[in-house]
Amino acid sequence: MSKALVNVEKDTVITNLSKCVELLGKCTRVEEAKKLMDIGDVAKVWAERQKLGVEAQNSATEFVIRAERHIGELLKETERHQGGRPGKKPVTRRTGF
Repeated sequence: MSKALVNVEKDTVITNLSKCVELLGKCTRVEEAKKLMDIGDVAKVWAERQKLGVEAQNSATEFVIRAERHIGELLKETERHQGGRPGKKPVTRRTGF
């Protein structure tokens, strides 16, 4: 592969990840952010296999870390279930249960 083609592909990966960072900022649901995080993981693996260099791989990894942090912020704002066991039902006289 020629150096010019590798540089173009590397720049394309970095540009696309920049667009993903913008989309990540607009995400309001964990599912959306998770999908973007998965795209970052795929971009990292693709950059490794295409031998685009450390810069492209680091950009993808940085995006994945940002996505994880954003998911954490979204989860922090989510209402949690109280948990615990349900209370016992009162025994009725007719059935005995």
